[in-house]
Amino acid sequence: MSFDPRALVAAVAASGARYAIIGGVAVGLHGNPRTTFDVDVIIPDELEDRRLIVDSLSDQLDDPAVARRWIEAGGNMRLETSMGVLDVLEEDIGELSWDSVESDLVSRVTEDGTTIAVSGLKTLAALKRLADRPVDRADLAALEEIHGKL
Repeated sequence: MSFDPRALVAAVAASGARYAIIGGVAVGLHGNPRTTFDVDVIIPDELEDRRLIVDSLSDQLDDPAVARRWIEAGGNMRLETSMGVLDVLEEDIGELSWDSVESDLVSRVTEDGTTIAVSGLKTLAALKRLADRPVDRADLAALEEIHGKL
């Protein structure tokens, strides 16, 4: 499996699902590029959003049957594709409801003209504090150096 984050993000953006890019890709889009090996998104806990994402990746999924079961079951999911790994988190992580994530969204336009939804700094900082791994603390420190206290 190769890793093509641009193609993976474009597939999610084209899906029609409500989403926000989080994790290392979002950190990079907010000014601190770093190596990452997956694309992380957060979505509302809605069957339709899960279905749209799976449908958009259907030809690329390593295990379509697992992905189809996830549509009904919900929860967090790691989708392995020919473009790389997409980690999908559902809302209500800590204090983060979809409404709070959505109100903090930032739109970015990629080099190929695709508009993507990126978590805002408030959401990204909250997620980094919740995860509290060394990489998350480093990301948060770097973002605060760029943007001030978050």
